[in-house]
Amino acid sequence: MLYVDTSAVVKLVLAEDESDALESFLRENGGPLVTSRVGIVELRRVARRGGASADRADALAGSLAVIELDATVEGLAVGLDPDLRTLDALHLASALAAGDRLDAFVCYDARLGAAAARRGLAVIAPGAA
Repeated sequence: MLYVDTSAVVKLVLAEDESDALESFLRENGGPLVTSRVGIVELRRVARRGGASADRADALAGSLAVIELDATVEGLAVGLDPDLRTLDALHLASALAAGDRLDAFVCYDARLGAAAARRGLAVIAPGAA
């Protein structure tokens, strides 16, 4: 299972520099994709703001497994590095809540990726320099 944060998932609905590399990586490596409920909201909002098709964003959102914001995620998020932004802490906490089911954390945000790596997650960003 691959956790996709907002910086990754939006590349699947908006054309960004790393979009092709990410799509190719996902085709080759398959497996289910998961994000947090925050990721679903951010995906739909960023897609609207970026002019992407609402249908495309909705289809992608519907294909993702979702980790709900529950007491476990809350507790994990509260305990993370205080310099981490709140929504990023919720993404990282959601990924941590997935436990051993998670193969990698797909992220293009340097600060969040570094925080995930410090917590022992394999961080990947296909196509990033």
